[in-house]
Amino acid sequence: MNLKFTTIVILCTILLISHSVLGSAAVHELSSSNFDEKVLQSKGMWVVAFVAPWCGHCQRLHPEYDLAAEKMGGVVNFGRVNCDDNPELAQRFGVRGFPTIKLFNPNQDYQGSRQAAGINQYLLNIFDNQIDRVETIRSLPSTSDGLSIVLASAKSKNPRLFKSLAMEFPEVSFKFMPNVNDISTLDLGDTASKVPVVFAVTSDGPVVFQGALKKNDLMYFIKAQIEGKPSAPKPSNDPEKRYEDLEQHDEIEPVAVSSNQELVDACKSFCVLGVTGGDAAAKTSFLALADHYRKLGKPFVYIDTPQTMSAIQEAFNLKNEIDSNKLFIQILRIKRSKFVSTSIESTEEGMHFIDRVFDGSFRYQKFSLDKLTSAYSFTQRASDDL
Repeated sequence: MNLKFTTIVILCTILLISHSVLGSAAVHELSSSNFDEKVLQSKGMWVVAFVAPWCGHCQRLHPEYDLAAEKMGGVVNFGRVNCDDNPELAQRFGVRGFPTIKLFNPNQDYQGSRQAAGINQYLLNIFDNQIDRVETIRSLPSTSDGLSIVLASAKSKNPRLFKSLAMEFPEVSFKFMPNVNDISTLDLGDTASKVPVVFAVTSDGPVVFQGALKKNDLMYFIKAQIEGKPSAPKPSNDPEKRYEDLEQHDEIEPVAVSSNQELVDACKSFCVLGVTGGDAAAKTSFLALADHYRKLGKPFVYIDTPQTMSAIQEAFNLKNEIDSNKLFIQILRIKRSKFVSTSIESTEEGMHFIDRVFDGSFRYQKFSLDKLTSAYSFTQRASDDL
């Protein structure tokens, strides 16, 4: 009996530990190498659990936390930090006990329930504070008060998707108009035939969103209104068409470069840079990415010279961001001297990163174009480093 009981206890312990390691696909495993890029550079809201594998309270939190993430369906980003493996993150954010849950954007400590329903209700209450309810079209603000995005719905409850958009665009005023059963009362003309309907209040009158009520398409529409494009094209079902420019482009083959000036010349105004460092697997992954996004007509440029990491770190003033065992990718806006970067382990991870950049989920960092164009080649710097 004792042996059987001991076996059961051991199996349960193994299951709990494996859950803390594997977790749910809806929860991002965060570390010192990706925390800033994924969380701090993101415009979206993040919930991050700081845990330790030996912590009993953490083991009880994991299934509820994973369930909360799954039920939110990507509206909020959920992350988890193993503080035994990343003690510097625990110290950086003042974690003194486990589990500790923190919110980023807005930044605050979570002090609520550790049940899935309680976690999600806490998050939804934050969203509710970002959106005003209006009862009639006359209640909407004037265009002099800035851009407003309105959701008119026959339902009385504001959907999570619309709430999450308000967190993504803090500079925009979001309004929810509930219990609208007759769309003719909105005076939107022939561009809208039924509710729910999303429209922007502009100086030229209301602009009705014509796409599917999905986050990526709605983000595209809102960005178009921010940029003053009142006649934004209807988003395509093809995800490649949702990116920066919806026009069809000539396909561009990926290009290898060996110097800073070659990089600037190849990128012109915008490009995706891959630092493969002479690694065959990294090069294969980058070329697969280039092939996947071929129809975008954007340059994919790579540096295949070994020992180039220090040159890239110096040119972009990077600190501990490049993992030599992974493919390093940068999205470069040469004319604006801006970039965003990450290290990836697979083509799929690279696609996820590029999609999120194109969807506006990352903030670009500044770099010095003069420093980038300084007259040394990556090939020469590689020989200097040997």
